[in-house]
Amino acid sequence: MSVNKNQPSSQGNLSYFLQIALWTITIYLGYQLLTGGFKNDQKEPQPSNVLSDIKSSVTNLDDESVQKNLDTYADLLKKDDKLSSDTYLEQLMDGVVTSAYIKYQAALKKKDIQKMQDAHQILFNYEYDYQNKSCWKLVHKIEDKSGNVVAEYSASDLYKKVTETLKDWNKNNYVWGFIPGWQLINSLVTVTGGIPWFSYGVAALLLAIVVRAVVWPVSQKQLMLSRKMSQLSPLLNELKNKYSGQDLQLKQMQLYKEYGVNPASGCLIALIQLPLFLCIYQCMLRYKIEFTNGTFLWINPAIADSINSAFPSLNHGLIAPSLGHKDVPLIIIHGVLTTLAMFLSPVQDPSNTTQQRMIGVMSGVMMTFFMLTWPIPSAFTLYWIFTSIFSTAQTLRAHRLPAPPLIKKGADGKDVLLSDISGSQVFDKTGVPKKHKPKKKK
Repeated sequence: MSVNKNQPSSQGNLSYFLQIALWTITIYLGYQLLTGGFKNDQKEPQPSNVLSDIKSSVTNLDDESVQKNLDTYADLLKKDDKLSSDTYLEQLMDGVVTSAYIKYQAALKKKDIQKMQDAHQILFNYEYDYQNKSCWKLVHKIEDKSGNVVAEYSASDLYKKVTETLKDWNKNNYVWGFIPGWQLINSLVTVTGGIPWFSYGVAALLLAIVVRAVVWPVSQKQLMLSRKMSQLSPLLNELKNKYSGQDLQLKQMQLYKEYGVNPASGCLIALIQLPLFLCIYQCMLRYKIEFTNGTFLWINPAIADSINSAFPSLNHGLIAPSLGHKDVPLIIIHGVLTTLAMFLSPVQDPSNTTQQRMIGVMSGVMMTFFMLTWPIPSAFTLYWIFTSIFSTAQTLRAHRLPAPPLIKKGADGKDVLLSDISGSQVFDKTGVPKKHKPKKKK
C-alpha cells in the first residue's frame, strides 16, 4: 500500500494540536503565577503581619521581598470588607510609603539605579489614582519593626523626592556605562520643538526610523537567507520522501553545505539585534519621567479621566494619561499588528504554513499578555509599533524582489547554476524552483 508523503498525516495534526495546547497551558500558568492565582490551604496572613514584615526591612534595607510583600498587603486590604474607604486608603498608603522608602534608601546606599527605578515605580503606580485625594498628602511615620520612627513622609513628598533624584540619575547614568540614553531621547524631543502633543510621539517615530536604518542591512541579509531556504524547499521535500531519522538530517546538512546555506545564521542575525532592542528600552526607561509630559491622540489626561472613571475595577486605568504610563489599547494594537505581520510574511516551507501561522498567532498573544502585565511606558509601545510597521514593509519588499538563483560548486570547483544540471526537474533556467502540479491519481 502506497502512502502519499505530501499529505498531512494524523501525526502532523497531533503535533499541531500539542503545540497549541502547550502554548495555552504556558499562558495560563504564566497568568496564574503573575496574579497569584495558585492558592494553598494555608490560612491567609493578617495585613498587620505583612506590614510588620515590610517594616522589618527598614533598618537593614533588605529590599528584595518588599514589592512582593506590598502586593500581598494591598490584596489583603482590598479583601477586608470591614475597612472603611478612608481607613483602607490610609493603611494602603502606609505600606506604599514604607516600601518606597526602603527601596529609595537601598538605592542611595548601593548607588543602584535599578532600585531607584523600583522605588519610583512603587509610587508611580498609585500617583495617578490618588494624587488628588487626601491620603496622598497624609504624612506617615516610617517605623522599623520595633516601632522606632526613622523618617516621616507623605506619599506626595516622597514621590517628589524620588522623582527628582531619579531624574538626576537618569541624566548622568549612561546605558551600559557609555550610551547617553537620556540625552539621545531628549535630543529627538528637542529637535521637534518640545511640543507635548507632538514632539514625544514623533520622537518615538524618529527613533524607530534611525534604529531601522541601522539594522536594515542585517535584516536584509536574514531575509535573503530566508529566500534561499525557500528555494531549497523542493529539494528538501525530495529528501524527506526518500530518507528519515538521522539519515535525513545528514542529507539535509550536506545539501545546505553544497549551496552555502547555514540555517543557524538566521538565528545568529536575530540575536545580534537583541542587544539593540534592550538598549533602546533602557534609553526610553531613562526618559520615562519626561515622557509623562507627552501625549498622543487618545493618550491624554482628559480622555483618560473620562474613560478610566467608567472602569474603576481596572488597576491604574485603561487609557494612559501620558506617554509615560501604560496604555492598554496601544498594547492591543501592537499585538494585532504583530500577528498581522506574521500572516503577511511569506513562509519558507509551504508544507509547514499552518504550523508557522499558528506559532505567529501565539507569539503575538504571548507578547501582548506580558506587555499587559509589565509597567511598559506607552512611548516604548508606540516605538515598537512603528518598528513593527517598518519591519513588515521591509519583509514584503524583500520577498517581492527577484529571487537570486541557487548556485553550488561543481566537481571542477566552478559555480554551477541549478538549471545547468542535466535532467534538473526542480529548477528552471534562472535557478528558481519550478512549480510542480500534483500528479493525478491512477
